Amino acid sequence: MGRAVLAAFTWDFGRSISTRQPIRGELPLYFRGTVELGFIAFVVAVCFGILAGILAAVKQDSFADHILRVVTLGGVAAPLFWITLMAQVLFYGSLNWFPAEGQLSDDVKVVSPLRRVSGFNLFDAVWAQN
Repeated sequence: MGRAVLAAFTWDFGRSISTRQPIRGELPLYFRGTVELGFIAFVVAVCFGILAGILAAVKQDSFADHILRVVTLGGVAAPLFWITLMAQVLFYGSLNWFPAEGQLSDDVKVVSPLRRVSGFNLFDAVWAQN
């Protein structure tokens, strides 16, 4: 095994390029956001997959079925990093709906800070009905 693999088994992931701090110390800062993003992506994928499957089964061999095949096969075949970059171009660059990085952009004014129940921003906002 390589030296890097052995270091990873001891939780030594090296230093961050941007902050020069040990990565092990920065993992807790980004873990919640990563889990939250993964959960939301999973829910969206399951909902879209079920709806697309039902529509494709009901409209078998129709134009809608062929479009769904192209979209779903393209989504599976395309590299994830490319889909992510295109989503950033669309939702940040063109539509200006979401910040380019982080959970909140710098120009967002927080009117009432969230009461921390779970530590996940989305869940706490839903819990507070905000």
